[in-house]
Formats: sequence, structure tokens, C-alpha cells
Amino acid sequence: MEKCDLSIYKYLSASEIRQLCERIGLPKEVISQVLRHIDGGDFSSADPHFASLAIPEKAQEASKAIDSLCLGEDGRSVDNGFKLMAVFLAAALHTREIYGKMGIGDDIFIESMGFFRHTMTENLAIRGHYFFDRAWWWWHQLSLCIFRLGTLEFEMAVLDDAAHIGFPGERKVPVLSVHIPSDAVLTRGELDNSYNMAHIFFKKHFPDFKYRCMYCDTWLLSPALKELLAPGSNILEFQKDYAITKTNEDDAGFFYWLYMTDKIPGGCDEIKKLPENTSLRRAVKKRLLEGGKIGSAAGVVFARR
Repeated sequence: MEKCDLSIYKYLSASEIRQLCERIGLPKEVISQVLRHIDGGDFSSADPHFASLAIPEKAQEASKAIDSLCLGEDGRSVDNGFKLMAVFLAAALHTREIYGKMGIGDDIFIESMGFFRHTMTENLAIRGHYFFDRAWWWWHQLSLCIFRLGTLEFEMAVLDDAAHIGFPGERKVPVLSVHIPSDAVLTRGELDNSYNMAHIFFKKHFPDFKYRCMYCDTWLLSPALKELLAPGSNILEFQKDYAITKTNEDDAGFFYWLYMTDKIPGGCDEIKKLPENTSLRRAVKKRLLEGGKIGSAAGVVFARR
């Protein structure tokens, strides 16, 4: 991947960013808020860090720096994070150029950048209004570490301790880390299509990344769900692909994804307030009120070559 010193101002084109936002499917309200910052906004403080957003070894620190520069005097994100979003959308245009030079289709770029849309919709559900955050995560997409291939996302990652996934004594084990977008369709056909796409994609575009297996750590792999879901459930179909290697019954991350809340209930009274508008929400809520747990689990699908 090329290393180059670029200015953010090369990519602060209102028309190009509008087109990108529309392709991704961002709401009109969000687009107008972003464009308001692009038209005449001062991004000089973010400019020195801009090029590093496309370099995997530097992107995380660059993202942290830009995030801190887009805070107001009160330490909060300026304008619900839309100034920060403007920076990252400009960076996405640079990332798009790299996709093109690597021969990666624009369809995969648009699907991968759909994370912008998910960030908006999830924050709308949790906060009650649109808000852009997750600078701590966005560098993965901008530096070409994560790609959406079909219904799933795949990240080129390295595990420092791989004993629990079947590689005892080995360090720095390359894996494809599987992520499940909030709009993923977990049917057998969609899952198989994603896994097959990933094998072909990384072999073609990243042949030097010799991953040892596919790895996933999520609440969707929790063994507790087997007791709550009916046969034929898409979540159980997803679980079939993974050999569970580690469980964490105290992981509370499922509250965010299942109930769209970033607050962990402090007791039965708060648990009783959780919504019950789906069968899974009702079943999990019942289990929690009875003193049970959900947690999470990690598992592997060994690479099919």
C-alpha cells in the first residue's frame, strides 16, 4: 500500500462527498450536517494526520489524534460528531482511490463504507438522534483492514495469544476476524457466500496474508442462545460454522446489540424495563430475570483452501 503525504483539502469536495453519502445510503439530515462543515470548515489541525488514516500501522494513532482535535472546549464532539465524520468521509475518498489501484471493485468499497450508515442508525436508536462516533474503530475501514464481503465483514488481524484457537505456543497468528453487521442476513446461503467471497478476495488481493483460520468473538456465539432459540433460527445456523474455543458468560456486550442500549441494567427493576418486541428480546429478558446469563463466546472456522 502506498505511503504518501496528502492534504485533506484535496478530498473536501462537497459534490463528491454528497455523492458518496448518497451511495452509502445516509439520511438527508446527516448529509446536510456533514456538508455544512465541509463548506468553509477549518480542517488545518487534522491535515497533518490525514494521510496516515490509510496506513494500517499509523491509522489508529491518527484516528485518535483527529478525534481529539474535533472536540469542543467542553471535551465533547463538535456538532454531534459531524465535523469528525466530514474528516472520515474525505479520508474514505482517498481510500477509494487505493481500492481502485488494487483492483478492488467499487461495489465492495460502497458495502464496506456502509459502516457510516450503521453508525448513524445505531446511534439514532440508542441516543434518539444522529451522532457520529467510533473513531476508535473507523480506522480499520479507512486503512483497508476490514472489508464487507456479502453479509459479513472480515478483518485481517493478528492474535498475540492463539492457544485458545488451536495454536498452542504460537504468537502473532494471522486470522480473518469475522464481524457481523447489524443488518447481516444469517441464512445458510448468505453465510456460505460470504465465506467463499472472503477466501477468493484475500487470496487475490492480499496473497501475503496467510491467515490460519477464521475467528469470531461475539454474543451471537453464546451457548446460552441454544436454549432460547427455536430450531431453524438464523443465529443457530451461524453458530454451526464455529468450534467454540472460549466463553465469557459475564460479557454484557449483548445489551448494546440486542436492546440498543449502552447502559447495562443495574438490577431486576431496570431489566424489567427492557423492550419485549421480539421473541429473542423476550426470551433473553426472561432468562435475565430468572438469574441467568447470556455472555459471549469465541470460535473458529478453519480456513478452507
